[in-house]
Amino acid sequence: MIDRINNQLINNLNSTNLDKTPYSKKVSSFADTLKNYIKSVNDDQINANKAIEKFLRGEEKDIHNTMISIEKADISLQLFTQIRNKLIDAYKEIIRIQI
Repeated sequence: MIDRINNQLINNLNSTNLDKTPYSKKVSSFADTLKNYIKSVNDDQINANKAIEKFLRGEEKDIHNTMISIEKADISLQLFTQIRNKLIDAYKEIIRIQI
């Protein structure tokens, strides 16, 4: 039973493409993820501004949707700020490492 599970695990590991992925692709993948998240935060901010404008012009009667859009933009911006702060702290920690 254990041999069969080990063989399945080995087969699964062998079938993955971990070794075929170049290192530069992993770095660009992180950069792409970060860019996509920044774009998402920006889109949330734009959508919130549009929702406010629609509400002020009277096109949107439901304040709940407007408030949801505003809160979504606020939370995503707060999360991005915290991620940025953690990245800066990690960078400062790396700089302090003695060689």
